[in-house]
Amino acid sequence: MLANPLFYRPPPDLLTGGGEQSLGIFLISHDIHDVYDLSDRFSVLKNGRNVGTVGRDHVTKDELLGMVIMGNQPAALADRAAPAG
Repeated sequence: MLANPLFYRPPPDLLTGGGEQSLGIFLISHDIHDVYDLSDRFSVLKNGRNVGTVGRDHVTKDELLGMVIMGNQPAALADRAAPAG
């Protein structure tokens, strides 16, 4: 585990896969802008509870902040959890 892992920013192709193979990175950071820009999926834990996992295409930065700060589920997760009918 690194403190402030984005202090040194690795080459962009390392973080985006840069080729045929995909690369999984477990990134923990307090800088929501870097996390949002570098990630394609987010899992948020708050007070030991899983708030949810959502793809970047289904959540805005503001919704992601709501997950982190308030423990709110974004609309994409709320829609999936709503009962059919």
